[in-house]
Amino acid sequence: MVIEVIRVPYKAVICIFATAIIGVQPTISFAQEQQNPVSTADALHAALLERHSSFFADGAPDPLFDFYASRNFAPAWSGSDSNGDAAADVMTALSHADMQGLRVQDYSTTAGKWRTSPESGPDAAAFELSLTTDLMRYAADVRLGKINPTRVYSDVDLPPGTFEFVSALNSALRRRRIEKFLADLPPQEPEYRGLVQGLENYRQQQSQGGWTRVPGSGEVSLDGRDSRSQALISRLAQEDPSLASSPAPSVDDVRAALTRFQARNGIHADGRVTEATLAALNVPIDARIAKIAVNLERWRWLQRGFEDRYVLVNVPDQTVEFIANGEILLESRAIIGKPKSKTPIARLSASALIIDPPWHVPEDIAASQILPKLRQNPNYLAAKNMVLENGPAGDPYGRTLNWRKLKAMPYLVDQNPGPDSAMGVLMLDAPNSFGVYLHDTPGKALFEAKTRDASNGCIRVERMLELSALILGGDTNDTTDQLRADIAAGTTQSIALNRELPIYLLYQTAVAYQDGTVGFRSDIYGRDKPLAAALMKSAG
Repeated sequence: MVIEVIRVPYKAVICIFATAIIGVQPTISFAQEQQNPVSTADALHAALLERHSSFFADGAPDPLFDFYASRNFAPAWSGSDSNGDAAADVMTALSHADMQGLRVQDYSTTAGKWRTSPESGPDAAAFELSLTTDLMRYAADVRLGKINPTRVYSDVDLPPGTFEFVSALNSALRRRRIEKFLADLPPQEPEYRGLVQGLENYRQQQSQGGWTRVPGSGEVSLDGRDSRSQALISRLAQEDPSLASSPAPSVDDVRAALTRFQARNGIHADGRVTEATLAALNVPIDARIAKIAVNLERWRWLQRGFEDRYVLVNVPDQTVEFIANGEILLESRAIIGKPKSKTPIARLSASALIIDPPWHVPEDIAASQILPKLRQNPNYLAAKNMVLENGPAGDPYGRTLNWRKLKAMPYLVDQNPGPDSAMGVLMLDAPNSFGVYLHDTPGKALFEAKTRDASNGCIRVERMLELSALILGGDTNDTTDQLRADIAAGTTQSIALNRELPIYLLYQTAVAYQDGTVGFRSDIYGRDKPLAAALMKSAG
């Protein structure tokens, strides 16, 4: 049985499990059971058959029936010491679902009725069905994500994940490796594990009363004469092991810790307690915990394991990375979509590099941005090196048209290649339903801004030339020289990549670092709140 990431039918099946597992059992009196004891396997078979005929007669998937049928209805969690040990391991994992940013109560039906597995018979069968259902729900949520991303976002396109639950669980039980099965369910990426560890650290601090608030407003002086200095040191030490280990930190120690805090949190690292730094220091620990939880969920939406080379865009961080064999070979600042034209969450696939690309202006942009300018200036297209793809014969710039009378944009607009083209001189061709691409830009000055949400959804890359060279050949110097020559020729060229290049457009507002710390980014598009609300709803 394969569990898929788009799990609306699967979730419906789980709902049926929750209402039917205990209620549908063979009707056996105590006297009959004493005279003719019913085995757990027989009780399982009878209960599953009755439940299956009642709720799955239309042929809908029945993963619970499939699991026990594959075992000839032999119990998995009761009837022997080894089965009881496996059950204990599962119940322990379910009781710690909060370590993955999930709600323990969503997987606690069994724990609420049994402390240990019954020996045999109908009670053991009920325990079996309950625990397997709890585990199935947990396995699906941790392996594939609890929330279908399209429930909370309209602009997401990620490959559906699958999980061979029945075969994987049976293999683990047969080899007595249930602990490894449970440990392998969450994403194995170091970034995910780092967030799990960060979540544990923050919850521990939360249990001790949270962290110190730095009072007041305005810059805090580090010379020791500011009354808020001690509060600042205490607050920094709660997230900085190096500072925490120093009993009497110097001004330089504090400034270094402050700089590390700023760098982790995407703040200009100048070692001064600016307004932005003070605000970040005083974000409540509860809010940080909630932010980690939603980022863990977004990690679970991703496919199992990344390719050996890919491009990763972290939209809130406004950065682009080229990663090969787990190593970041290039990092670049990026310009992302405006809040009204968000960069989506998606996996794209680049097949070619376009040199001196034209820009086929999306129709909505032509209508909302270009038409108003043409009403004011009929020469706007000519000034911007744009032409009408389907305009009047002999009038590519639309100079003969009365733009003020047009209530809608009836023409397609192209911007010709050139130094002033919105696409710049390089673009990765990765066709997608959102019409977003990674490309160069003539507007380099915006890369110096702190907040760079200024595009119509595309990702403008500051180091697009170096990125293109790495993608094409890896020998940056030689390939860069050749690219510069091709760009100077001024002719649109398409260079096919020797293999597909995955591009991940991710939304990570919590970032785990190798030193065990966690940094946070602004929720530019407001994506965290609706996902947090969805995660807090009961399972099913």
